[in-house]
Amino acid sequence: MKLAVLPVTCKNSARVTSLTKAWFEAALLRTKAYFERQSGGRAEFIHQVFDWTPLSFTTPEWSAEGTTVGDRVRPEAAALHQADFSSFTHFVIIVDHAESHLGATFGRDTLMAAQDFNPAILAHELGHVYGAGHTLLDSSSGPIEYGGPFCVMGAEGGKYSFLDGSLLLPNEGGSANHAMSGPGMSVPSMLSAGWFDLTQHAVKAPLYSDGTTGSTFRIQALNGAPAKGAQQLPTCCYVDAGDRYLIEYRLAAASPWDAGVPAAGAPGGWIVVYRMPIDGPITSLQVAAEVAVPGAGFPAGRTEPFFIFGAGPLRIYVAAVAPASRTVDFRLSRKKGRPPNYEVPFEGFRQDFHLWSVDRGYQVISPTSPLFDVLSKMAQLEDLRDLITVAGPRSQAGLAVAAERQIAQLRASVAQLRLQPDAGPA
Repeated sequence: MKLAVLPVTCKNSARVTSLTKAWFEAALLRTKAYFERQSGGRAEFIHQVFDWTPLSFTTPEWSAEGTTVGDRVRPEAAALHQADFSSFTHFVIIVDHAESHLGATFGRDTLMAAQDFNPAILAHELGHVYGAGHTLLDSSSGPIEYGGPFCVMGAEGGKYSFLDGSLLLPNEGGSANHAMSGPGMSVPSMLSAGWFDLTQHAVKAPLYSDGTTGSTFRIQALNGAPAKGAQQLPTCCYVDAGDRYLIEYRLAAASPWDAGVPAAGAPGGWIVVYRMPIDGPITSLQVAAEVAVPGAGFPAGRTEPFFIFGAGPLRIYVAAVAPASRTVDFRLSRKKGRPPNYEVPFEGFRQDFHLWSVDRGYQVISPTSPLFDVLSKMAQLEDLRDLITVAGPRSQAGLAVAAERQIAQLRASVAQLRLQPDAGPA
């Protein structure tokens, strides 16, 4: 990409910022560093910042031009600065008037408002030029566009940007609003840009017929795409289980561009999961984001209400977290589905459940019974036991603490159950 940056003003329109050419130079150098890191040195980023261009037309005329206003701006700027624009592949046109906000990209032009301009929104728009789409957030009502907060391709004000102190330059017009930067790009966004290679930078987790992976996996915290020839741990784990699930580890201390990723309450960082079709277009749909805590287990996405006819939801179990070495260990599993109807006749949907014990045989339990909380705690403890069986030595201390915590929670549930005389089978 060879980029021309054109700050412009409209005729008879007052400016709303005091941003200077020198400040834009500093902001573009930070943006260049951002894409060099996210691409692992693969992205070409050549830029030239021009001084302010007073246009010959008014703000209403600007608005009337719409998305093609760049066709009018470029020749005026070229003439004023006596420059040859033919070698530039993209133009960032920054207009300073009160009516414009945020930014958008149309073909070879990115139109931005000076009052909202910062490296975070510039990186978002140029991310489109490199091939990345918006990040989506899974919800019960469908994907939410711009909803993924761990990627720069999310929404301004919602994604985990941070205040870049190097751009707080009051003498050049640089305020806190203009100094927001980051976060880094998600694995799907880097895949879309062609910078990330799953065969080189990720580890594939095979799912066996019993639903487990049989071992734990270790990945390194994400800090852009690994540089060519770099020898390091994988920065992504992926598994093909119906769809493709991409698992990444985000830690504020691991990347200067992730300084805005929440650290309070999450000293071990975050495990973030994206889902996309195996053979379809690359999409950046975030389906899970959980604090990385040894012993924690969570589904990779929303649990579907009726999965009894197929395999259960893919689940992630955290075995060990090592912020100092910026790595996390985890295990993947997926419960087997119900056998086919020709093996076990279908009894129909049930609104109650059976529990069998040696002394009392089968008993029907209502779904609203407090006993279900006890059974849930027992199931979680069983999952933790399975995790301890396959986890490595460095996981032992963290998982021992998790087991003690889980046993204490189970005891508390049992004690609460004893206080309710009607809490047994209904």
